[in-house]
Amino acid sequence: MADFLLHHLLEKTAAAYPDKTAVRSDKASISYKVLAERSNQVANQLVEKGFKPGETAAVLLSKSIESIIAFLGILKAGGAYIPMDLHYSPPLRIKRLLESSKTRFLISDSGNLNKLLSQVPLTAVLDQMQLMCMDTIGFSDTSTGSQKNRLAHRGRCFFFDPSSDTALLYDPESTDTDLAYVLYTSGSTGTPKGVMISHLNALTFINWSLACFQPSPADVFSSHAPFHFDLSVFDIYVSMASAACLCIVPYAIGSNPRALIGWIAKNEITFWYSVPSVWISIINHARIDAAQLSRLGHILFAGEVFPPKHLKQLIKILPQAAFYNLYGPTETNVCTYHRVTSADAATDRPVPIGKACENTDVVALNENNRPIGAGEEGELMVRGSAVTRGYYRDEGTTQNAFMKSPLSRHNGARLYKTGDIVRKRHDGALMYVGRKDLMVKVSGYRIEIPEVEHVLSQYAAVAEAVVVPVVDMGRGTTALTAVIKLKNGEKLSVLEAKNHLGKMLPRYMIPENIESMDELPRTANGKIDRPLIAQIFQKCEN
Repeated sequence: MADFLLHHLLEKTAAAYPDKTAVRSDKASISYKVLAERSNQVANQLVEKGFKPGETAAVLLSKSIESIIAFLGILKAGGAYIPMDLHYSPPLRIKRLLESSKTRFLISDSGNLNKLLSQVPLTAVLDQMQLMCMDTIGFSDTSTGSQKNRLAHRGRCFFFDPSSDTALLYDPESTDTDLAYVLYTSGSTGTPKGVMISHLNALTFINWSLACFQPSPADVFSSHAPFHFDLSVFDIYVSMASAACLCIVPYAIGSNPRALIGWIAKNEITFWYSVPSVWISIINHARIDAAQLSRLGHILFAGEVFPPKHLKQLIKILPQAAFYNLYGPTETNVCTYHRVTSADAATDRPVPIGKACENTDVVALNENNRPIGAGEEGELMVRGSAVTRGYYRDEGTTQNAFMKSPLSRHNGARLYKTGDIVRKRHDGALMYVGRKDLMVKVSGYRIEIPEVEHVLSQYAAVAEAVVVPVVDMGRGTTALTAVIKLKNGEKLSVLEAKNHLGKMLPRYMIPENIESMDELPRTANGKIDRPLIAQIFQKCEN
């Protein structure tokens, strides 16, 4: 079978390794054969309820085996999935995503639905949707038939039928240019942007990963990133394509450095992929026993700069591991990479983001739209089959994100503008410099500062608000600091301000510090002086 659709990876592996464990959580495990059968059942039941090829379906489930079954079932039905998770995003944000996506189908369970409905008015939205409830699938502690009577919203609801035919009964005749999934990222207008990724986009990255890292059925992959975060694409599909086992990190362990390092050892993880902040936290708060992590052969990191001090410590502790710095916004998948060398480890400079992945073309252009030379800086542009077609139901934002290439060798091809400034080394490797606009990364999550400011400005006590990234020089991490000018007679309540933000934003977007100033500094032309504010609070923090 040609692997031109994501779910073909599963079919091929299930045929070759039917009884091998595909996914393992702290509650259950599933073989490749059963994963194929259960996802076939999801696909069949969606189609029977009127799901059409090319449609989207939202998935509101905790990070679990059920989620992966749902993703694959939607793909097999000819559709695209939209992952959502109440553990990371507040109910109001989930409500906005369901409304803006206009999807007709939702796969969830009673626990998540009841939690959502208890906090936001959503009955009218759900009444317009077909709802597949996964309580009856039987892989987690909450997946039991007894949950049926506890579902707060019945509406147009049907329960997954585990006794249905396990063969795939329909062929939607999908092509590799069809949409596979939509990942929502922070939006500068206050509205999240849905990045559309096709089968071809994802498989371009996955096939490169297979060739670059050479995983095997003996490998054990970790699943630390949330499923709505693009790092999870590597975890789910590269492990699947290589017939390896994917181990889902439990929520409680993922944020506990001591527990996490023990979990990695216990599960004999061989492939780890996360933002550097995870390892920084482990280095600062846990003891790493190198002997227990002897099987950890690949450590991949992306999403933010890995401070050299911490990276050198980790390389020294785990000399058997190969370290890779991967770079790429959600819109391009991973588009450049760099294997960390002994020379990198000997310096105090951040490692490069490296060179372009195969089947991807990157070029950095200066202000005159000319390619930069060695030692020069420019904005990184990306083209190739890994690059998104654009944003879901947002043609205006899509047009602004791309430009026609000014280079003759591109023959007028479309370039994605990353907004990242890079510097070219004399050996051709690219170094990340920073953001061109007001987009920052905190703990690997991309955040557009105007979205945070938009929500903060709606807080009753606020007259003006600005949010700036502040680097903790000791920890080598970036955090957001909000600085507000209060209305006359108002007093700052940090707790109330954070509670206000938490109703609209996921936790990673809430500023770590909230401060007040009588007046916000301004530049000569009257604009808020962001660099000065950042400098003031940089000194305060450090």
